[in-house]
Amino acid sequence: MKIILRKVKIYGFDPKICRNFDNGGKIIKQYSIPLYVSEEDKKLIDTYLFDKVSKTQDGDFIFYGKSKQPIPVFDQEKKRIEAPINKVFIADVSILINEFTPKNEYGEELEPVRYSRCLGIHYISDIENEKPKIQSKEPETFDEIFGGEGEH
Repeated sequence: MKIILRKVKIYGFDPKICRNFDNGGKIIKQYSIPLYVSEEDKKLIDTYLFDKVSKTQDGDFIFYGKSKQPIPVFDQEKKRIEAPINKVFIADVSILINEFTPKNEYGEELEPVRYSRCLGIHYISDIENEKPKIQSKEPETFDEIFGGEGEH
């Protein structure tokens, strides 16, 4: 099932940043974007995915749109935006809610598992007078982790 989260607030986004996870020797990329959603969107998400929307210390609701592929961002003319967006903006976000039934080692079906995947972002407009909170690339190499002491 596909749901559209309308007029979500996003504090900047770089579509090229991802995290790498080791899954039994296979590296899996995960792209993620924090979405600041309304209370109505929270209720909608909660009907499909239990406990996936958090509340920030400022009282905002946040849901992380995730994908194994880069999350596409489209402008108002439906053209893809490739560059990082270094401003706070409003967007519609398409989320796929899916379910699968895993099997145990004996081939018996287990409880169904629901998950979400962020399909894409439709950039609507900027929000003035707010600063972006661009996600930064996770340090991976020794130099990225230990280099540049004292730099901010």
